[in-house]
Amino acid sequence: MKNEVGAKNIINIKTWNVDWFRNKKRSGQEWEYNENDYDINAYINIVKDIKDFLDSRQNAIVLLQEVPYKLKKGVMWLECDYHKKLHNDFPTNEFEILENISRNYITRCTVAIFKKGIFNSDINYKPCNNRTIGLSLGDDITVLGVHMPTNFKEDDQNDHMWRELIEYTADKKANNEKLIIAGDFNGYIGCKNKLTEKRFIELTRVAKDIVSDDIPTYIGQTPIDHIFINFNSDLDYKVVIEKDWGNSDHKYLQAELKY
Repeated sequence: MKNEVGAKNIINIKTWNVDWFRNKKRSGQEWEYNENDYDINAYINIVKDIKDFLDSRQNAIVLLQEVPYKLKKGVMWLECDYHKKLHNDFPTNEFEILENISRNYITRCTVAIFKKGIFNSDINYKPCNNRTIGLSLGDDITVLGVHMPTNFKEDDQNDHMWRELIEYTADKKANNEKLIIAGDFNGYIGCKNKLTEKRFIELTRVAKDIVSDDIPTYIGQTPIDHIFINFNSDLDYKVVIEKDWGNSDHKYLQAELKY
């Protein structure tokens, strides 16, 4: 199905934390990223899934979290092979990949992938770091891809990231501007980290989570991946949650929305 801007006011979104393309393998500590953990089969499957999604749906966008960017080797920060490969596998004559890269020592980032000419970088959204990205579909709707922090302290940098997102969402709603936020929130109502839960609840007051909160999306059996909307679409959306964790430690989420 050909992508057509504004076709029937439909937007299709897939969000997926791809776990640095290592498919749950950990040769070091949980927070470490080692090149020998790459899983080529997982990478191939993820790329194929993305292309199938973009080829078959109108106004489609894929938001990925934990895409590898650079590794430190000695005193040098070098681009990861799989970051290069991702860009090579989505050629610029057909696709666009947007990411917020402003520093050399970023190890992972959030990216958006879509067919060429469908979305634009949202010039009104100012990402605070490489974990968020903002796009627009014409003048109709804004899409944010996010990878939100947890285990932070009140008023630290990560807390400010949450509060900026909540304020931005509230402002959009007050101005009747449509917004979708999708990604890995590392939080849900009832999560162990109470400050994360507090900020998550504050977000639910200005936007609606359209993903069921009782289906685990992370292999640790927690529902930490979400899709929020700030507009009324009660009967005009459908959500799909991946059945298992076949290529990552997160399930993907996808939604088709009318707006």
